[in-house]
Amino acid sequence: MIQVFKDQSLQEHFEEHGYVTIPFLEAEALANLTSFSASDLEYKDQGFYHVFLNNDLALRNKVVDVIKSQFETPMKEIFHESTIVYGSFTIKEPGPAGVKGSHQDWTLTDESAYPSMTLWCPLADVDVDNGCLGVLKGSHKFALNIRGVNTPSEYADIAKEVEEDHMTFIPMKAGEAIIFSSSLLHYSPENKSQNARLAAACVFVPKENPSLRMYYKDEQEASSKLEIFEVQPEYLIERDYFNITRPKDLKSLGQIDYNFKMLTQEELHSFISKRGGSPKGELSKDIGSPTLNVVDLSKQYFVGDKPKGLFSIFSNNGKGNKGEAERENWALNKVTFSLNRGDVLGLFGPNGSGKSTLLKVLSEVTKPTGGLIEYQGKLMAILELGTGFHPDLTGSENIYFNGRLLGMSKADIQSRYEEIVAFSGIGDYINSPVKYYSSGMYSRLAFSVFAHMEPDILLLDEIFSTGDEEFRDKSSKKILEMADRGTTIILVSHNMDELFTVCNRYALMENGVFSDLGSSTVPVYEYLKSLLIKRSVSNISDSTDLEESKQLRLKEWDVRDTVNTNNEQICLTSMSVRASEKDFASELLITDSISIELIYKLIDGENECQIAFALLDIFNHELFGDSTFFHVETNKQLKSGDYKVTWQIPGNILNSGTYKLNLRIKSGNRIIVKLNEVVQFEVVDHGSKNTEPNYRYPIKINSTLGIEELSGGSTGPV
Repeated sequence: MIQVFKDQSLQEHFEEHGYVTIPFLEAEALANLTSFSASDLEYKDQGFYHVFLNNDLALRNKVVDVIKSQFETPMKEIFHESTIVYGSFTIKEPGPAGVKGSHQDWTLTDESAYPSMTLWCPLADVDVDNGCLGVLKGSHKFALNIRGVNTPSEYADIAKEVEEDHMTFIPMKAGEAIIFSSSLLHYSPENKSQNARLAAACVFVPKENPSLRMYYKDEQEASSKLEIFEVQPEYLIERDYFNITRPKDLKSLGQIDYNFKMLTQEELHSFISKRGGSPKGELSKDIGSPTLNVVDLSKQYFVGDKPKGLFSIFSNNGKGNKGEAERENWALNKVTFSLNRGDVLGLFGPNGSGKSTLLKVLSEVTKPTGGLIEYQGKLMAILELGTGFHPDLTGSENIYFNGRLLGMSKADIQSRYEEIVAFSGIGDYINSPVKYYSSGMYSRLAFSVFAHMEPDILLLDEIFSTGDEEFRDKSSKKILEMADRGTTIILVSHNMDELFTVCNRYALMENGVFSDLGSSTVPVYEYLKSLLIKRSVSNISDSTDLEESKQLRLKEWDVRDTVNTNNEQICLTSMSVRASEKDFASELLITDSISIELIYKLIDGENECQIAFALLDIFNHELFGDSTFFHVETNKQLKSGDYKVTWQIPGNILNSGTYKLNLRIKSGNRIIVKLNEVVQFEVVDHGSKNTEPNYRYPIKINSTLGIEELSGGSTGPV
């Protein structure tokens, strides 16, 4: 196949899959085409409207001229020299009458050398609700057939299964375009929305193509021959497509053998399997079909001894010294998941678990060892500080630089420029080289740029870790706004509270293994609890739940512990949590009064010590606290000796959940003891019907909540 696209990556994708999607028309061209369709086309009550199904030749030629006037300029930026054969509008009204069954377009060239192609551009956003295109990916290489007048479809026996199970549906924004081979099997499902779906399209061929062809089969004879006619674009524009008789005024180029063979299910399944998907297809045609599909994705590294010196690099036949201690490390181990439009996946896990590697492989920064990645639309990623930025360019220049890399026109970037700068909060620094930016400024500008480029899929790796509180709040709102528009987002973060704010799905990465937790937050909560236990409980593998609970709620210190040797005023003995009036082993119920006890020895009674406790939830939110300083009976100087201080929390204050206690001891103006997560404890509610803990609302108050019906209907806001 000759080179069609100027961009080599588009060429390779087209040759492999039979189609590509690209940004294409700007707002003015969209408005012109939409206005023309409203004023000149009569498509009401026709179900599926195609200009060439109308025998008004003047209208056909007018449409071709309009399409050329809006398409030819942007096409010159994308393709090597090409010729538009004809153009049309395809309009699908709501309802089943607009369904266009799976089909291939006519063969217009010698396809072994010169592809004929369709460029299809929606004038409004399209998705599976309103009849976006579906394609059988790679089918341009499946059945190497010839299509023309009276040639039957080789897909007829398997069309139903293809449409139901194997179509890849392509949601697109207004002004984007899909370019597909005429030999690619495609399908136009029912428009289930309330409005007509408008699209403009053209058929085009490379300019080097020596001649246009039309293939004809005599329907009256069981012929094994096809006759080839040479045609001009004008003939295809003005031809009566309901006339299936042999053309009389065209030049015949002779006949070729025609060996028709109906495709079977077995051949279809074999093709799907070899292509990289299961016989049941990689993408569903249901509403909310995945925009990102990952199957058995793996990435392997080798961990071992490094070369000991220059000689070892050239030893071992030039392969260097891998070292006997070398071992395999699977950073990703058969990761499989799919995300729908608008999904926001919160990805968490310990350092080194494979989270960042997954994002790098998805964004093609790193090649996978194996597996399949499929996605629809534009994918962008902010993987680390400065991703996509040239350090010597100013912030302003980097906005234009990234926009152009993403295929946007200068005018389109200018239309979003002020919004990008305002959102980033960079101010006058926008005209300074980004190498002088702080990490927070880098992150704010990077997120602002990519968020306003309207990607279909956005990958974010710890994007909130360097921003201030105001920017984190703005970014969270922007993520939710993007998700509402249909952007699919993967957010990697160690801050679980931020994930819960914006995500509707969660996944855990551990040792390269991806665990899809779905939309429930219970597994996330249990993971956070397990981290607390691992940090606090010794010999965890041999501990029962009761023993773990007791170890979590009790902390004992030896006189030789660092906390005691680092000060000369106080020596800590133990700190514990228990239900008041119950033995230590009893679980803590929401109705229980909770006692926190600290036993210590005051060594130096000449200096007054203030002891303070702070209660935190599992996300490290400080809920409330207390100090001996705030109470008359405890805010006094004590003589040297052994003491116990008890902080009592009344029952029905805490909801079910996991809590932690921090301890501070102050002498004069100096803090002499500062301990975090000294003890942890679980509050349970056996009477609750809710299976998820109330960790989002840890404080329990005696409020009332009721609903009453208003007679006569509501007359005010609700």
